[in-house]
Amino acid sequence: MKHFFANFIAMFFISKKLRRRIRNKIMKKEKSYNPQEEKLLNIEQQISEKQHILDTLEQKYKYLSLKASWLTSNKGILPLPGRFNEYDLIFCIGASCHGTTMLKHFDLRRFSTPFDYTAGIAPDGWLTNPDIYRDTRFKEKVKALCDNFKDWLEPENFKYVSQYINSSVSHLQVVNSKTGIRYIHEFPANQDIMQHMPEFIEKNIRRIKYMYDAIDTSQKILIIWISGIWDQTVVLEKNVPSKDIKWAAKNLKNMYPNKIFDFVFFEPDGTKERFEYEKIEIAPGAFRIKSNHFLKDFEYNFVHTAPDYFPHIHVISEMLDNIKLSKNAFKLPDNIIDEGF
Repeated sequence: MKHFFANFIAMFFISKKLRRRIRNKIMKKEKSYNPQEEKLLNIEQQISEKQHILDTLEQKYKYLSLKASWLTSNKGILPLPGRFNEYDLIFCIGASCHGTTMLKHFDLRRFSTPFDYTAGIAPDGWLTNPDIYRDTRFKEKVKALCDNFKDWLEPENFKYVSQYINSSVSHLQVVNSKTGIRYIHEFPANQDIMQHMPEFIEKNIRRIKYMYDAIDTSQKILIIWISGIWDQTVVLEKNVPSKDIKWAAKNLKNMYPNKIFDFVFFEPDGTKERFEYEKIEIAPGAFRIKSNHFLKDFEYNFVHTAPDYFPHIHVISEMLDNIKLSKNAFKLPDNIIDEGF
């Protein structure tokens, strides 16, 4: 209506320039001041702010109630993933990219490692046949750590497998045929593998350096492995064999005799109740923690942000919530922490 009125008034003027000025002035005319309407808007804003405060208090109450329930269930003892409530270095090496994401949510990830967003090869029939398991390459990853990442970055070993697409990202899934390590979010879909290779190699050389620098300056180190948090409708991967866990603990101890390494393997067990978990020591400082990964808690979002598609898993979130990084934790500039994804 306002547009019609502006054109109607402007038509009585001969000059095109004048007509344009009159039309623009009418269209830009400010709305008349209405004190009653402004008062109502202020009231609505105050109501919205108070509602936000109430929602925050409700979320905080749920979070604190959840923590209190844990204490009651565990006779006042907060469950810890390893042996300590504080570590100098914490990083995840599998079984998929979500473990790294969880550490980020709980502010336990200080820099990108060469293990971020890596997994094992997904064989044909995986996700459709419950008898087909994915090799998650735990032993190969620990071997790389003990062997200066030999064969990790040779360009001729990288092969295209498929394209990974979801609502926000589109990447090529690429496998290192020598190590069997699959990269999910490292290679952009709009670029050839070999075109991206120099950047990928440079980035990973940097990450490997960070990794060894961090280990050198750390005394207590926690290595995490989280299974069954992506798709639980089928069997994703077999649990890491006990012999491989013992081998890893022994090799890292031999390589770093003056440091303390803890390994934690979070494994799904749908038979467990809400506060129930089983913590089994496989080797000194190496634990399997079995819990029901179907039990999820949005209460943890009060202090730890998580997107809707990735709600916090009950026992894992509680245990990560009870540990922290020490003052000696290795740090990098903030603009480097999320490089790669």
